[in-house]
Amino acid sequence: MRVEDDVFWRKDGKPILVEYVSTPIYDHDVLAGAVVIFRDVTERKENERKLREALAQVEDLKVKLEQENDYLLTEIRSARSHTGVVGVSPSIKLLNAQIDLAAKSDAHVLVTGPTGSGKSLTASAIHEASSRHRRPLVRINCDQSSAENLEAELFGYRRGAFPGASRDTTGKLLMAHNGTLHLDEVAALPPRIQARIHDVLETGHVKRIGDSAETPVSITVVATTSRNLASEVKSGQFRQDLYFELNLLPISCQPLKERPEDIPYLARHFLNRTTRRLRLPKARLTKANISALKQYDWPGNVRELENVIERTAILAQGGRLKFDLDNKSHDPSPLSDRILTQEELRKLEIENFRNALERSGGKVSGSKGTAAMLGIAPTTAYSKAKAFGIDLSQFSARRKSPAPSTLKRAAPAPLRVRE
Repeated sequence: MRVEDDVFWRKDGKPILVEYVSTPIYDHDVLAGAVVIFRDVTERKENERKLREALAQVEDLKVKLEQENDYLLTEIRSARSHTGVVGVSPSIKLLNAQIDLAAKSDAHVLVTGPTGSGKSLTASAIHEASSRHRRPLVRINCDQSSAENLEAELFGYRRGAFPGASRDTTGKLLMAHNGTLHLDEVAALPPRIQARIHDVLETGHVKRIGDSAETPVSITVVATTSRNLASEVKSGQFRQDLYFELNLLPISCQPLKERPEDIPYLARHFLNRTTRRLRLPKARLTKANISALKQYDWPGNVRELENVIERTAILAQGGRLKFDLDNKSHDPSPLSDRILTQEELRKLEIENFRNALERSGGKVSGSKGTAAMLGIAPTTAYSKAKAFGIDLSQFSARRKSPAPSTLKRAAPAPLRVRE
């Protein structure tokens, strides 16, 4: 008989974990006794326990790393590429100086400014210039419909903490450990979550939903908002202690209409990026283009300028850019009265491509072909047609077969009578 989990007790009350093997002794088939061999396995059991805990910790770290990688891949796919803060105005020079100061100090930062003025870009620039740049910049949109979902996304949860919690989740606060947490539109945080975030910043520990243990965390917070957070504090909508915690280094992003000298630099930056990304023919901004852009008020700020440049580059004929900006309607073209999304821009590009095919009768190359109309190479036009899922044969068939209403019956040939 083998027993592996017995316990002996010392006089001082400490346990000794033992296992033993009992072997019977027979004398002429009569049980005479037994030989029992005991072995002290206290150290081995303790090592096994430590190994199990280490393996469990490795598994937790593995899950955490997988979640972090999934998050980073998602952010990489959705992030808009940029090369940094662009401009030469005094406000941009001040912004760059404040970014450097924030990056060196690792202090919490509050970035304010109107929508589309570059607050997210400022948060990215602070992170990239800081000593935490090797760790992730974790962004979360605080303006979510459900406070429960926002809390679960921020703090993470244990499996079984609430209905639907089928696995352990790390949470973005822990994902940002030794990195930077970007709280986008922080003014929209519900009061209960404001209190929890303040506790995390004060204590340096975070507790997941459904967990009894606290985990140490070191993060730098960059909070951005288009609201007046001081007014939100006065009205009781935002906690004063959290406001003071985040407002250690305030940064303000100025609207584009207050720094018109930056418009030419931003326009060239967006134009070069758009032509490279969409493989469009190179286009050049003229003095007339710059003058038109400077005369516009830009209610949507830098984001609107970026969308206008992208749309104009797509619609450009032969590399010529034409801006039709109206401060009354804020509409750069008669196509829409709002800023278009990337998906809408793609639909607009497809529609423009089909219109060119209609006009050319499906002819791609040549002086009157689709490629010439769009100012692109024929090979690029063929690639775009394939990417857009457009069958060129349907347009060429229309060119070869006129509509029935345009068909004319041929007149009979005149008879010639020989005299």
